Amino acid sequence: MLTNLEKQIFACGNALHIHDLVDNVSVEGELAGRNASLFAKGQLKYGSAVAVQCGNGVRYVTPIEIYKNDDDCEIYFRVAKKFVKSNIVVKSNEKIIAKKYCLSINPGEMQNIKINKKLIGNEIVVLIDEEGER
Repeated sequence: MLTNLEKQIFACGNALHIHDLVDNVSVEGELAGRNASLFAKGQLKYGSAVAVQCGNGVRYVTPIEIYKNDDDCEIYFRVAKKFVKSNIVVKSNEKIIAKKYCLSINPGEMQNIKINKKLIGNEIVVLIDEEGER
């Protein structure tokens, strides 16, 4: 029987989710390739896994799970409707760990936000703050 660490899949591009820009596919491909290489060498750092949840206005997120360690991480997502002058907010244990102001956020455009994994508690929620101020 295989353990969880022996069943790793390193997916990227449209096999993972539909991308708007090929640049994002390239970035994802590099990350998947780097992590697959580290995994094969037994050097991939795992911490405890934390689920990424959709909050207000967010339709879906990827990745759906993040391992705590010292790296930074990009979270990609799409919104459920159009938002104007709003903030993309990432919370962990009710504390804001990342925030980005946007003039316009559209459902047809992939959004992303970078987080520092050192700030992660035992939950992650990505949401849109419609009362957003810079």
